[in-house]
Amino acid sequence: MTYEIGQANNALIYPGLGLGSIAVNSKLVTDEMISAYRPLVEAFAPC
Repeated sequence: MTYEIGQANNALIYPGLGLGSIAVNSKLVTDEMISAYRPLVEAFAPC
């Protein structure tokens, strides 16, 4: 069996999450904020 692991998750999530946090002066990044990115990452995933 061969498994192909998508490595786009970190490359897509963290730059935008960091920039968004800075833009709104957020002092905390919650699980909900990270979960909100999920549909966007899935849209770009090759699988």
